[in-house]
Amino acid sequence: MDFVTDEKALEYLKSFGKKDRVDFKELYPGATADCIDFLNRTIVFSPKNRITIDQALEHPLFIKVRDKKMEVVASGPVILGFEKEGEMDVPRLRQLFIEEIRKYHPKK
Repeated sequence: MDFVTDEKALEYLKSFGKKDRVDFKELYPGATADCIDFLNRTIVFSPKNRITIDQALEHPLFIKVRDKKMEVVASGPVILGFEKEGEMDVPRLRQLFIEEIRKYHPKK
């Protein structure tokens, strides 16, 4: 857990007992080998051991659905409007969630 630097976060994580890794094939017996491989490579606690985004996008699981011609690569960092606000309280965060939901479900 050397990648966790916040003392409170470390204390919180240490409060959990050690658990054995879940066998995704057992948990999802109908899943394909590609699905199981993707889960095993993405659901990893340590970012050092986790698949990168580029590796994830190139994974065989996405061969049939990925269209590289439709992908757009940003020319620089993407800054979302709310990131400029700094610290947010719960009511403001809720408001932002509602605004985002209304973009896709305007009648609700």
